[in-house]
Amino acid sequence: MISGFLSGTADPVCTGQFDVVRTRLMVQSREGDELKCKGLVHAITTIYAEEGCLALWKGITA
Repeated sequence: MISGFLSGTADPVCTGQFDVVRTRLMVQSREGDELKCKGLVHAITTIYAEEGCLALWKGITA
């Protein structure tokens, strides 16, 4: 039971930020000919700069 709780908690904490970035990359719209985020690292730095560190874990409590 304890190992199930730990793995169920560790997985979203470790991979949640990548799910947020992937979702943002998939649903972004083009502004002119420019994409807001060009790739994984650019998206992470943009989200961090605009919204703060905790924005990378949005939706983790769902």
